Amino acid sequence: MKKENPLEYDVYFSQFQPFMRHFVPILSQERFAALCGFTLDKVRGMVEKGHLPTLLIGKHRVINNYLLWKMALQKPGVQVNYLDSFQLDVPMLPRKRFSELSGLSEGVLLGWVKKGYIPSFSIGKTRFISLLQLIEMCERS
Repeated sequence: MKKENPLEYDVYFSQFQPFMRHFVPILSQERFAALCGFTLDKVRGMVEKGHLPTLLIGKHRVINNYLLWKMALQKPGVQVNYLDSFQLDVPMLPRKRFSELSGLSEGVLLGWVKKGYIPSFSIGKTRFISLLQLIEMCERS
């Protein structure tokens, strides 16, 4: 039996880490299209017809990824606590990392933070997006 090299295992799974380890409760329509293999026009059509849960933040309509997960995990036969499936390692993400994962530009996020549209807080000089408060915001929409 071949003994696995733990370093190879870590390197293999590290390529998936951004999408396995952090749950982002909102996504740009472009990021959602890319993740699903849809065209942006298809996603926009689904949004216009009300087929996808969205959230209007400022002037941007984003996909409410939290509600999508919740809906999917509440289907008959699914025996998973939906909050456990999000694998939140941390309750917040720096704005830059949140931008990378959500597909929203840092400039848009900065505007939302300054206007108080999305929950955030500072630790030292770093501004963080509060994932738990954002999930609560998505839950209420």
